[in-house]
Amino acid sequence: MNGESIVIPEKSKIDVVYAVIDSGIQLIPYLGGSISTLLKECINTPYDSKTRKWQGEISHLVANLITRLDEIDPLREQRLSCESSKLIMALVCDCPNGLASTRYSMESLSKLLTDTDNETIRDSAHELASYDLCKIDEFVNGWALRLTNCVYSYFDRVVMPWDNRQDTIALSRHILSSSEGNSRELIGMLGWTTRRFNPAMYELVSHLPQNLIRNIDQSEFIVYGILITDETRSAMKKIISAYEGIAI
Repeated sequence: MNGESIVIPEKSKIDVVYAVIDSGIQLIPYLGGSISTLLKECINTPYDSKTRKWQGEISHLVANLITRLDEIDPLREQRLSCESSKLIMALVCDCPNGLASTRYSMESLSKLLTDTDNETIRDSAHELASYDLCKIDEFVNGWALRLTNCVYSYFDRVVMPWDNRQDTIALSRHILSSSEGNSRELIGMLGWTTRRFNPAMYELVSHLPQNLIRNIDQSEFIVYGILITDETRSAMKKIISAYEGIAI
């Protein structure tokens, strides 16, 4: 799947329905490997169904998934619902910059999920919030939703034509080899969009001590940059080792 852009009709990506549901299962407590394996056996991946219509296909796949898993898994409440899976995928696809900063009103969410009523969208938003996949801001006359940064680590590798974990390794290696820590310089060297760069940088700096992070008032990058010191290099090597699962 890496290197191949996958497109959703009238949006951005579709052949990710199966993988997004799979990821949703794995990130929820009490579920994971065996259930994920059953999913692969129960449902054909969307790669074999590229000409099917988006709204009908995702509903069919998730409904089929729930029916099959109910037979062996009593913890139904521990899984993302069909509608919540649709919502999180639409939001990840729509995100313009990887900063989890875009706020979605009910009106904008309705435009993303044209076949879903407002009450269902609201319920789905609160379900996602219960797993820290989004934050909900309440106002006097309404509310707005925004993603949390952890979403990219869970879903980018199956929604976008890149793997966030591999990008974190690549970014770490590039910083080590170039001794460059400024975000604007790094994104230029790598040739990435902000949508790709920011989740990888977020993943990287989440493992760094605060004293190594440079930040100023700017809105384009997750951080302005990082300081390049011996402590930074040591931390980068540990990050690469942890992500690759090998010793350096």
